[in-house]
Amino acid sequence: MNFSQVFKDSVSFPFTDIKKFLKVFLLYLGVFLIIPGLMALGYSLRIIQSTIAGSNELPDFDEYAQLISDGLNYVGASIIYRIPVYAIIFLLIFSGNPNFATNLFSLSVLTVIVGFIIDIVFLLALANMAIEEKFRAAFDFKKIFAMIKKIGWGNYLFYLVVYTIIVQVLTTVVTSANPYLTTMIGTIGGLALYILIYFLFNTFMILFGGRFRGLIYKKGIENQDNA
Repeated sequence: MNFSQVFKDSVSFPFTDIKKFLKVFLLYLGVFLIIPGLMALGYSLRIIQSTIAGSNELPDFDEYAQLISDGLNYVGASIIYRIPVYAIIFLLIFSGNPNFATNLFSLSVLTVIVGFIIDIVFLLALANMAIEEKFRAAFDFKKIFAMIKKIGWGNYLFYLVVYTIIVQVLTTVVTSANPYLTTMIGTIGGLALYILIYFLFNTFMILFGGRFRGLIYKKGIENQDNA
């Protein structure tokens, strides 16, 4: 599967089974109840597993306890990996610089740079955790960097840059829709529609992200086998 096929497949994958897409959507709607949200995130790891195993279909919903456990691992790994970003935000907020605009700009630039550096590892960290079915596998840096080397650093970074651009563009489009919706159909109706779009978008991102990580990790395995 070449570069364009990876992204074409990843973007279209969430819509290969609308019923399962809607199941994840309903789970994510209950994110404030915690358990359904954890199951939705756990399902993303299940997509990674099924993709690496060679499946081209959205996996089944079963073993709910495992979905919850995987969701907890997903959240835990995400929090740990984002600690440097949280530290930057904390330091800039309490830096004592009275110039809010300067602080905000510095925060934005550093967050993007540090976030991208973290994602270089985190992208495959989740995939490694999913395939190994162990939380500590998300921090097996030796294996993660070995997998990146098998993919090729240039190819891998190119994949990551394009993936990041797609995510940022889609996120910007969705977040900027709120004022237009409230202007067109009123505050309450616009806000309700925006929330619906927001949850649909995040459902798409869960499925899209899982498929993309699985395909990239699988590419590393295939390159390793061919070496």
